Amino acid sequence: MKKLCFFLLALLLLAGCAGKPAAPSAPETPGAPATAAPKPAEPAETPAAEGLGGAFMAASLSNLGAEEVSLGELIGGNRLTLINIWATFCGPCIREMPDLGDLAREYADRGFGIVGLTCDVLDGKGRVQQSVVVDALSILADTGADYPVLIMSPELIEESGVQYIPTSYFVDENGNILEGPLVGSMSRDDWTALIETYLAAGE
Repeated sequence: MKKLCFFLLALLLLAGCAGKPAAPSAPETPGAPATAAPKPAEPAETPAAEGLGGAFMAASLSNLGAEEVSLGELIGGNRLTLINIWATFCGPCIREMPDLGDLAREYADRGFGIVGLTCDVLDGKGRVQQSVVVDALSILADTGADYPVLIMSPELIEESGVQYIPTSYFVDENGNILEGPLVGSMSRDDWTALIETYLAAGE
């Protein structure tokens, strides 16, 4: 049953990326005019994350080098973290990665970081597909996206309920979700507006 559910979820993700996302946050066509950034939600009042934010903090995932990494430790090392869920077959995901790489480097000294979560590396039995790992590494090298990238587990995919990619979240150092899900790719200007808003709010 788990194998069937994971297979159906993979088909949903493929369909979500191939088609137009439901209510995308920004245009996906390169060169298209940027839309206004979404109005930031109020930060969570609780000191520790619950729900999906708690799942992010508790997740121990493999990176593309087969090393176990605590997602919570990566989040806790930043004042603000953008969690970007993507896949190697998703064109809009890949097109925004050069901008995300630039923004991660530009804002690192202000406590901002990005963590990428790939959702297509594991097969229906939860096994790592090495050919997809090779593709992911090639994409990261080509786009200059040198922020941490972890392999999303079936449990975290189910917990997040992700149906379209890219899907992104802004979280604070405790894992509280400040914004998201943001469905669809966004322009550099829109990402910058959100980053500046949340960093300024915490200063």
